[in-house]
Amino acid sequence: MGQVSEDGSNGGDASLAVGHSDPQIMAMVRDGDASAFDVLFRRHVAAAQFVARAQTDNISDADDVVAEAFASIFQALTEGKGPDQFFRSYLLTAVRRIAYDRNRKARRTQIVGDVDVLDTVSVDADTVLDAFESSTMAKAFRSLPERWQAVLWHVDIEGLKPAAAAPFIGLSPNGVSSLVIRAREGLRQAYLQNHITVVSDDSCVEFSSQLGKYARGGLKRASYEKVKAHLDECSKCTAVLVELNDVQAGMRALVFPLVVGVVFTPAVTAGFLPGTALLESLFPGGVLPEPFLSEPFLSEPFLPGQSEPAAAGLRSVAGFWKIAVAALVLGGLAIAGILMWLGQTGPAPIAEAEVPSIAPPSAQQSAPERAPTAPPPSPVPTSDPPAVAEPQPAVPAPMAPEAVPVPHETARVVDSGTGITNPVSRMGSLTIHKFEKPATPSKLPNDGTALTAAQLEGLTPMAGVTFTVQKVNNIDLTTNAGWTAAAALTPAQAAAQAGPGSSVTTGATGTATLGNLPLGLYLVTETGYPAGVTPSAPFLVTLPMTDPAGGTGWLYDVNVYPKNAVTTATKTVNDASVVKLGDNVQWTITSDIPNVSPIDGYRVVDKLDTKLSYTNSTVALSNSAALVLNTGYTIVFDAASNTLTVDFTASGRAVLAANPAAKVLVTVNTAVTTVGEITNTALVYPNAASFTITPGQPGGPVVTPPVAVTKWGDIVLHKKDSQSSAALSGAVFSVYPSRADALAGTNAISVGGASSWTTDASGNLVISGLRYSNRANGKAVSPGQPGYQSYWLVETKAPSGYALLTEPVETTVISDDPSAVTVTIGNVKQNAGFQLPLTGTGTWGLTAGGILVLAGAALFMATGRRRPTEAK
Repeated sequence: MGQVSEDGSNGGDASLAVGHSDPQIMAMVRDGDASAFDVLFRRHVAAAQFVARAQTDNISDADDVVAEAFASIFQALTEGKGPDQFFRSYLLTAVRRIAYDRNRKARRTQIVGDVDVLDTVSVDADTVLDAFESSTMAKAFRSLPERWQAVLWHVDIEGLKPAAAAPFIGLSPNGVSSLVIRAREGLRQAYLQNHITVVSDDSCVEFSSQLGKYARGGLKRASYEKVKAHLDECSKCTAVLVELNDVQAGMRALVFPLVVGVVFTPAVTAGFLPGTALLESLFPGGVLPEPFLSEPFLSEPFLPGQSEPAAAGLRSVAGFWKIAVAALVLGGLAIAGILMWLGQTGPAPIAEAEVPSIAPPSAQQSAPERAPTAPPPSPVPTSDPPAVAEPQPAVPAPMAPEAVPVPHETARVVDSGTGITNPVSRMGSLTIHKFEKPATPSKLPNDGTALTAAQLEGLTPMAGVTFTVQKVNNIDLTTNAGWTAAAALTPAQAAAQAGPGSSVTTGATGTATLGNLPLGLYLVTETGYPAGVTPSAPFLVTLPMTDPAGGTGWLYDVNVYPKNAVTTATKTVNDASVVKLGDNVQWTITSDIPNVSPIDGYRVVDKLDTKLSYTNSTVALSNSAALVLNTGYTIVFDAASNTLTVDFTASGRAVLAANPAAKVLVTVNTAVTTVGEITNTALVYPNAASFTITPGQPGGPVVTPPVAVTKWGDIVLHKKDSQSSAALSGAVFSVYPSRADALAGTNAISVGGASSWTTDASGNLVISGLRYSNRANGKAVSPGQPGYQSYWLVETKAPSGYALLTEPVETTVISDDPSAVTVTIGNVKQNAGFQLPLTGTGTWGLTAGGILVLAGAALFMATGRRRPTEAK
């Protein structure tokens, strides 16, 4: 172990460990930092020397006993063994063990005369009850978590105040006060529970194992109701509970006061040494329990017959009266302890006497400045043995994030009535509650106190926001000058003299806490936030803050409620009235205005799809507030990248800040140039910092959801013979947006300069560049809904030998595949396929036949006439 110089240093790095707790320093020693053990030596050597002098028969052996104890523990720590939490108890137990061994080896047989025997007074005692109480309390104490055992030892047995015990436990004084209350209650519950013998196969084991907590009211509501219901039915457990209530009403006078009621000082510690009634009432054999005695050099137990150095005092009447006087003193302390213990209802208050008084920094009257006064030392006993050295206030440890729960009520230190006091030299905490900034001011208090759930109702918590907290150097808040210097700083000036920072990120409830912060002025900067969020400006906060409840105390657990302006944006398309390529398709970008002032930057960027051709754009506010092009904003379109950029100028941003409830509306007019599906998004940069951050990264721009979709496709028509299904070429069609237009022959759709289309040899034609029938304004629509678009085909010329269609044919556009037929139309032949009378050459034949018939008839008549003439 290194040599410690008179100024308390050892020339190594031990000074780095001064601000650490005992467990932290023990961990450093285990990790190889031997010089850190010097800090433990300086903290606890006085207590070890006092116990060694009281325990050794030869006072000259005391220093050797202390050196051996420290050496043993040092060796154990370097080997990865030894204590983890409770160094002083481990050390004092080692001192007692080593002192006992030395006494036993040096002791010689003493001959006692008959007179001494006759003079000895026999003191009757209920040995059975004493043994039971001793073992029950020892079991209860050993059943507690080691951290609880440590805080009970330091505060209730050694009599240290919370501020003095804090470095040993590794908590703030307030934390020690809270922990000791929980430990005391846990000991009471464990003590009661140890009066019950629980049998593993007992059907009541589930409930009898909770009776100790039930009697003390320590069960949760659900468990309490279950046990209560069981007691209503079980007479055995009810009888046990009655007995526990009797035990609780008459807590043994020399049991609970030892741990929860009596404040022990070095003056009475002599009665709390191995073999004395006090220690043996708490631990069998008068020694600490096994959790602190696990190493070989502490493994030898005291023998019951050899651990009674106090019995030597009963060898004479004079010795008896000395013991009797001591017993009366201890009895008085025990009674006082019982009264204190029974009267405890809340955490032990922080000693106000340790707070030297100064004028409040907020006081309007002038007050002379005074140098900060160190807290007065703990009362030094006037007994002959040297007092146990109390540790000095530790140098603050480096800040580190700590998962500290949000305090249900703000920790305060209140003055006793003599005016405001200066802050106690202790640690504080800063809890940041992050919410979205509401449209209207919340008007909630911002005085460092924790707000209630009712006050926060309606606010939206924000997760994933990171803050960096830096302590501002050279600001001493224990002086008026320090407060004056802090008030003169701006966040920018404070940043120039701020130290290293610690970061913390808000959780799902929007809360993040940094604990174990030394008193001082802190700069809080929002360094990480989701996309679209405008961070709150850096701000300064003091630890502590003046308590607003009366203004005569301090808040050490400070709560702050910075709020973020959250910007959202959407992009919509208006194409319900368009039907063909080249028609105007309108896009509207709607974005929030950050609820902050001033707004240091605002930009809207729209990179158009390659199937779109930019026409023009406009910018306006939803409440019609005046915005002038090139004065309040600029519009730049880059044809190479097909990107539109709208930037707001300083005067334009002032208009935005004056209208935080309005929306920014950027309307972009385009023409569709190619069939297909067009998905378009926009970017909104709500602050200057977001300009340089890649979209999608924290703190970057808002990306509008990709819901602005417009679709464009084709009509693919197939012409065929209605009977043979043969493909028919030469049919000519026009397309109309409505049946009325088709019947009237008006408003024919023209795409790319063409207004009619002809079937080819395969009987097909393609009319390309029409809007999908079932999609309008970025949404799917069905027949009969607004925006649904049917198309009407009119045949203006039929294939040769086929009849012309007499009515328009309704069809839809649902595809952009030119090879996929979407509509098939059949044609019939002339006169529905029936033959008409012949014309042309066929008529001459009929005429000639008629002539021949007439000629034959004439010839027949002439021949008939000639025959009668010849007969005559």
